[in-house]
Amino acid sequence: MAHRYWCPNGIGIAVVAVRGAIGDWAAYIGAEPTGWREQDAVEVAAANGDKLGEDLARAIFPYIEGEYRR
Repeated sequence: MAHRYWCPNGIGIAVVAVRGAIGDWAAYIGAEPTGWREQDAVEVAAANGDKLGEDLARAIFPYIEGEYRR
């Protein structure tokens, strides 16, 4: 699972690329309060984050190949 993580102004923001069962992928974003570990924010974003549009997801993760899950 590829991810990017920022913590501006005490809010942890995680963007996560998740592979699907058939080789496709999708990206999700989530924000968590101060005090969470990076890995916790990443896991929550993957499980409950808002899905990114394909153009933005490919801009953040340009090296991930395969079909983007719609």
